[in-house]
This record gives sequence, structure tokens and C-alpha cells, in this order.
Amino acid sequence: MKNVLQSFLTKKWAILLVLSLFLVLFGRLVDNKALTNTGIVVGLGVDYLDGTYKTSAQIVVLTGGAAGGQSTENYITYRAEGKTISESIDEISKKSGLIVSLSHCNLVILSHSALLLDPVSLFLPLINTYAMPEQAVIVTTEKDVGDVLSAKVPASITLPFFLQETLLQDLGTGGYSVLATKEYIAKRSSRSGSAVIPLVELEKTADKPITNASSSDEGDSYNVSVSRNVVSTKDKTFVLDEERSSTFGLYATDYVKDKLRVASQGGNFEFDVIRKSKKISVDGLAVKLKIDLTLAFVEAQGVSCDEKLTCNHPAVVRASKDLAVKMQADLLRCFDASKRNGADFLGLENEIYKRSGRSTPENCLKDISLDVEYKITVREN
Repeated sequence: MKNVLQSFLTKKWAILLVLSLFLVLFGRLVDNKALTNTGIVVGLGVDYLDGTYKTSAQIVVLTGGAAGGQSTENYITYRAEGKTISESIDEISKKSGLIVSLSHCNLVILSHSALLLDPVSLFLPLINTYAMPEQAVIVTTEKDVGDVLSAKVPASITLPFFLQETLLQDLGTGGYSVLATKEYIAKRSSRSGSAVIPLVELEKTADKPITNASSSDEGDSYNVSVSRNVVSTKDKTFVLDEERSSTFGLYATDYVKDKLRVASQGGNFEFDVIRKSKKISVDGLAVKLKIDLTLAFVEAQGVSCDEKLTCNHPAVVRASKDLAVKMQADLLRCFDASKRNGADFLGLENEIYKRSGRSTPENCLKDISLDVEYKITVREN
């Protein structure tokens, strides 16, 4: 028994010794960079002009405290140019003195000229070389991408975080058509060849926000709006107004969190969207679209009525029918804008291609007809 115990203890210490040596050698040989040497990009901006990529990156720079002291976070926007997107990011790495990491970058701001670039050529280096997530949200702007990226937003730490919260956590309603990088590539590479991207617009706040004393006077603050969208194809971009953006968002989004309003019988009615289902049927180049909406009646203003309005009240039923007519007309106006600009952002060619395959005529948008039907059911909230 004594010999067995001695043998077990000998093996145990031998294993511990080998494990310790392995860990020491692993720590010496493996290049393990500290977080303080890494530039964690939280937002990326890309512009393209005269064959040059103009890239902006907002980086969170971590400063570690000595002897267990508290670390600090600083958000700094760097700009650089290059003939390739990789060259411009490497220049940002040189300027910042940090190893640039896109693994936590969940927002990409593209200028209108960058939207005309081939999406695969643009994003493949970012995803493969710099590990940018395929789920990163894409937005666009008519302003300088670097200025938008570094804009001070009172409601959040930085503009990238504000946009991520608004677009990804359903904090907004109406016209918010969230588009991830992989979806953007798929839509631009499909038969329809079009993508709809949220347009970021800034408005300088009249009053400065009340913050801590150290940051209260540091530059202007801006309110952010993403209520309009931009349609992008391989050779053009154009802006959808707020009403058509909201109509498209309701058409394209499976999970809908929205409020719908309609003027009816001299008053204004408001409904919450509870559920939406969409059915598309194709016959040749004729597309029929049927959308079923389940709504909750919220309120009515300006309606003369002695009794309490409920979902079954004739005034509310009439308003829901007026809303169905309005939404049908709005979606047909989107279709008209699609045909007028030669941009199939409703994805109708894709639907035809699913049924007809390679026999689908090339550039057949001008020959497509669309029939739209909305059915609305109002229930108690």
C-alpha cells in the first residue's frame, strides 16, 4: 500500500512539473498582445473618391491604471487614405500606434460614392483580414463620414453606440430598415441588385446637454435621425422620403414594431402593429402581394363622438379601411419610384427568379406589374 501511494505522488508531481513548464514556455513563445496595445474599432466609415479610399475609424483606447488603478476609456476617430481599403486601415494602425481590430465593429458608415463600389470587393478584406462581423449594420450619410462618426450625441457615449441601440434594439419605429453587411452583399449581388440603407442625418442641438463639468463645453452636440433611406444599385443612389421609407420598412421587415397613423372622418387615428404576414404570388411577370396586418387601436384625436371608441366602433373600423387604402397607394408609389429609377428595391425580380429560374428575362423591371392588397384587422390592445 505504501509503495502504491509513493508511486501516485511521484506521478502527480511529475504531471504538475510538466504542466508548469508548458505554461511558462507557452507564455514566452506566444505573442499575446495586451488590450492596451489593441485599437478596438467601434465604428468604421468609408468614402471613395478618385480611386482613393478615405477611411475613418472610431477607436476605443484603453489606458490601464498603475498598480491596480482604475483604467480609462477614450474614443478617438482616426482618418487615413489608401489605394485599397486594407492600405487605409493599416495607415490608421500606424497613426494610432495600435493593432487595429474590427472584431467588435458593429457599424459601418458608407458615403454615397462608396455605395457604388462592388460590395464583395469592399467587405471581403474587412471580414477575412480584420475579422469584422458579418452582422455589422450598414448606414449611409450625405455628410463627411468622419465627421458623422465622431459627432457628439447627448443620449449616448458615441454615435456608433447610439445607432446600434436604435437600429438593433427596436428603440425606434417607422422607416427603420436595418441592413446587415451580409444582407447588403446578398441584395446587391442578387437579380434585383438593389439595397435600401438607412440615411443618417444630424441636426445641431439648440441647447447643450447637462453633463459633467469636464465635458460640458467640448464641442457641439447633435440629434440623430434615420427616418429616411437611400436606395443603392451598382450605378446610382437616390433618397426615399420619410413616408416611402416607412412604407418600405413595413413591407420588408418580418418583425415589425411600428405605429401607423391615418386621417379619417375629420380626425387622426393611431394604431400599433401587433402582427404582420406577407404572401407573394407570381404569374409570369405579374406579381400579386397580399399583406395581412393585425393592429391595436391606440387613440383618436379630433373625432366627435359621445361614446368611448373601441376597436369595434364604426369610426375605428372606417379608419382602418382608410388606412388600408392609404398603405396600398403608398406601396404602389414605392413601386413607381422603383421603375422610374430602374432600381428594384422591392425585390420583385428576385421573387420572379425564384419561380422562373434562368428563364427570367434580363432587366425585366420595366415589364413587371404589381397588384397590392392590404387586409387590416383591429383588436384590443
